[in-house]
Amino acid sequence: MVGKNQIKLVKSLQQKKYRKKEGLFIAEGVKVISELLAAGFELHKLYATDPAIFTGLDEKLVEVTTAELHRLSLLKTPHAALAVFYIPEHEGQIEEGLMVALDDLQDPGNLGTIIRLCDWFGVRQLLCS
Repeated sequence: MVGKNQIKLVKSLQQKKYRKKEGLFIAEGVKVISELLAAGFELHKLYATDPAIFTGLDEKLVEVTTAELHRLSLLKTPHAALAVFYIPEHEGQIEEGLMVALDDLQDPGNLGTIIRLCDWFGVRQLLCS
């Protein structure tokens, strides 16, 4: 069961000022969440309709119904999972090589595709607004 405070926190993360204040960001979709976990991003909370998809996250995993995920999600048609991650500390920019900069990306699936393409082509820096 998802509490009102959890819903309020997730919904507030739509706005940049609250993401900055809380130090958290949202990722939606099993593929994107899996890639962020594999990349070493620190998980705050994971909401999934099928907890069997993710293993080893027992204390941070919350099983939700489709209706609860609908209330949490920022999308019109939510995916099977939504995660809240900590924003990593800024490590500085790499001064050499290629850089990809993204602005106003809407679909998390597109971000996953772009991350894989950057990896394939050896792009070591990806900036998102």
